Amino acid sequence: MKPEVSHSIGTQERTPFGDRLEGPTRCTYRGFPLVEKTPGVFTDVLSELLRRIERYRGFFAQTVLDGGRTELFVGVFKEDSVGFTLEPHVMIELASLSLELSVDIY
Repeated sequence: MKPEVSHSIGTQERTPFGDRLEGPTRCTYRGFPLVEKTPGVFTDVLSELLRRIERYRGFFAQTVLDGGRTELFVGVFKEDSVGFTLEPHVMIELASLSLELSVDIY
């Protein structure tokens, strides 16, 4: 996978536009786009997404074994209140892939 965003520990931190930020990067970070932005309910497509990234299981596990974290980030944009639940099999699959789920609701 080729990262869309990449920062390495100790390098000069920058904004997405390339402007310098104060201080060095404190951790290594890689961001990979997995799906296109589409309208709908993210929990409806989460199981399919997890099946598609199954091939990276070893990479995720090694990252965690090396002391890192792996996170599946989802941005939800809504004009009204929103809530969701995850089915147990989805939570089990996230854990088996060594993935944390991070959801930002805007």
